[in-house]
Amino acid sequence: MRAGGVALVHFATQVAVFFNIFVNPIALAAIAWKYYIYILFVVLFITITATIYFFYPDIRGYTLEEIARVFDGENAAVPLEGAVMDGVKKHQAEFEAGTVSHVEKT
Repeated sequence: MRAGGVALVHFATQVAVFFNIFVNPIALAAIAWKYYIYILFVVLFITITATIYFFYPDIRGYTLEEIARVFDGENAAVPLEGAVMDGVKKHQAEFEAGTVSHVEKT
């Protein structure tokens, strides 16, 4: 799914670059101030920004596992979550208790 999304974004970017390089200069030279496509771009950007702001879920501060649950629901396939979180909690408890057996300097 991610590869398809990246491909779509790349394609849309290339279309926009082509348009800006080859179409805009010709249109501006031909009709100058009557070039209303910029108004369309402004409306489009405002619409996209509003859609992102109001409809995309906020994932700030979530772990990757929690983000998977936001998008896929409670039945999200989250590999190794239990083992990883158990290890993290174990090391955190050892650190807080002062019983850490090995610490590496980084």
